[in-house]
Amino acid sequence: MATEIEIKYKVLSKDLAHIKELLSKYESKGKKYEKNIMFDNEHKTMESVDARLRVRLISDTRESQDKHIQLTYKKRLSVANGIKKEEEIEVEFDTNADDFIKIINKMGYQRTTSYERYRETFVTPNHIKITYDEFPYGVVLEIEGEESDLIVLEKELGLSNEDRYALSCDDLYRELCQKEGKEHKKDISFDDVDVPKY
Repeated sequence: MATEIEIKYKVLSKDLAHIKELLSKYESKGKKYEKNIMFDNEHKTMESVDARLRVRLISDTRESQDKHIQLTYKKRLSVANGIKKEEEIEVEFDTNADDFIKIINKMGYQRTTSYERYRETFVTPNHIKITYDEFPYGVVLEIEGEESDLIVLEKELGLSNEDRYALSCDDLYRELCQKEGKEHKKDISFDDVDVPKY
């Protein structure tokens, strides 16, 4: 079992330029567009164990028809002091995305929610992965690695444990919708002109 250890941070618009400047000293692996689709069956197997089955479609642009696929099973293990630990099993491959999703459907799993984002990935010299995620509602920074290394990097980026956000991007979206009194939609899309922002 692989355990993923990560910390997420909401990045306010006033801090975006400063964070991007700090990230520029690390190696960028490039920026990609992602469509993330969650699936569950009629018995809500994933929901019942606080897990998710996710199909991630990755491409150079939002309009591109060439999709790289990541299929991931994730199960939340613990959240303490803003540090999230999850079981993660992931495979990657290239195939026809529509046909692959049809196979998932034939196995009894149907789409439940989805979200879009642009993700730029950075890697530090000691192999900590940093992702700069642009969602329709705002920017989230995520660092992933060994817990002790994450705390050191957090300080280097001028962040603190008060800035941590331990829940998922779906949770953050729901929270923003509640705050602004807007409808919570199943699909978080850049096409939604009424999406709440922070």
